[in-house]
Amino acid sequence: MKQPSSSALSNRAAWTALVLVCTAFVAHGLSYLFVQDDAYIFFRYSENWINGWGPVWNQGERVEGYTSPAWLAVLTVVRLATGAFEPGVHIISLGLGVGSLVILFALTGAVARDVWAGLAAAVILASDRTFALWSTSGMETRLFGFLVLGAALLVWRRCQDQVSRAEDFLLGPTLLLLCLTRPEGFLFAGLMFLFLLVSCATALRSRWSLGGLALWAAGVAGHLWWRWSYYGDPLPNTFYAKVTGFDFRSGITFMADFANSFPVFGLAAILAVLFHLGAALIKWTPTFSSALSAIIVVYSGYVVAIGGGFMEFRMLDAVMAPASVLIVTAVWTGFRRLIPPMAAIPALAVVLVAATVGLNSGMQFGERPHSVMTRSEMWDDSTRAWVLVGHFFGRTALPSESLATTAAGAIPYYSGIRCLDQLGLNDRFIAHSSSPEGGGVGHRKRASEAYLAQQEITYVIGHPRLYLQPKVERLQPGEFFVRIEDPSGIIFFLAVRTMLDREALMASLRDRGVFVVDQS
Repeated sequence: MKQPSSSALSNRAAWTALVLVCTAFVAHGLSYLFVQDDAYIFFRYSENWINGWGPVWNQGERVEGYTSPAWLAVLTVVRLATGAFEPGVHIISLGLGVGSLVILFALTGAVARDVWAGLAAAVILASDRTFALWSTSGMETRLFGFLVLGAALLVWRRCQDQVSRAEDFLLGPTLLLLCLTRPEGFLFAGLMFLFLLVSCATALRSRWSLGGLALWAAGVAGHLWWRWSYYGDPLPNTFYAKVTGFDFRSGITFMADFANSFPVFGLAAILAVLFHLGAALIKWTPTFSSALSAIIVVYSGYVVAIGGGFMEFRMLDAVMAPASVLIVTAVWTGFRRLIPPMAAIPALAVVLVAATVGLNSGMQFGERPHSVMTRSEMWDDSTRAWVLVGHFFGRTALPSESLATTAAGAIPYYSGIRCLDQLGLNDRFIAHSSSPEGGGVGHRKRASEAYLAQQEITYVIGHPRLYLQPKVERLQPGEFFVRIEDPSGIIFFLAVRTMLDREALMASLRDRGVFVVDQS
């Protein structure tokens, strides 16, 4: 009986270890289990779509207030198949996380020509807080990262002339899904395609490859046409609401905050990018690793230009896996040149130590000059309470009433009534007409008082102000408290005001059994 070779045994051992890493990742992701408030925007659009009103925020108002058509489609399928968004959304996101680790394992192992390099890269990503955090959030983050890695693997195999006909065709649809999952997908897809044109254009001439790329072009063109005809704008409404110009100062602070939170990973990524770009410049030949480095540099520049973001490093999630590829391949290359006979053992040790000790320094946040919110601040201190507020309006508000809030996620979703997003993400007039008024990155436009009055908003909440006691001195002019008594036993008070007859609204609420407190 033929005995397995040492190489085969090594591969089996590495794959077995990968199963353990993926299991640990799932446990890591579940430790942060939550639904980010913005995910409820997708839920509301999906519910309206299922109910026959189309992918809209409010019935009869066609506004594209979501950033990911592909993720909206996924969530709608989940809702139709299971009758709910949870836990399906978490299962799919964690599955995409596991898929990302498998692709990363295969890609890094192929580039470094060592299966254990792939395992090291998987360990880096699985132990990373940001990667695990956004794997249960209900957002499209994990789908986007999965597609970035999948496209990178297809590009690598295409350049190595290792693709099957199916893989040859699959590159185009993968690039299409990238473009439909995040606006930044156009940047990633475009740069990867440019690299293929420069380095191995002849590889794109097969009919299978051309067919896939034709599907990419047709799909993008078809979606842009549909967006224009259905929503009336060439770009998503979120772009007009969020992008108010360059904000390099905020972006640099955001990157510095990331480096402060993840110092080992940040330094290692910078050195790896410089290593691979330098090697390509010396040889004056573009390589896959140098192309991946260039993509990271360009995307990081984009993040700096728009000012970063306020949710825990979500804007950098897409490049963490590619950076892991570069870090590990740089380490493997260095050790292979220094001590060829035992390259893998010390290299693996270095990467594992960095992953388990250095990367998780981000588990604790110190001073954060960019005010990046942690998972606790995004969920424990806000969204949970906003879910209760939404349920309150769902129980007490009349179908003809409306509300306006800056926390336009869980509150509108659970209320079920017409909602005006005061930040303009789901309001075309605010997104196109309002001038920036300060605030956080991507949230600098606001609904004016005149616009709120024109829309005859019943409940103006703004950023929800919740109190355990109804102290009237905390009320601002025109406001009153409503007591929210959740069936679970939680009681608190919400400050609201109205653009209608204040006294008549308070009397109506009391008639509905709502406890109201004002300044009189």
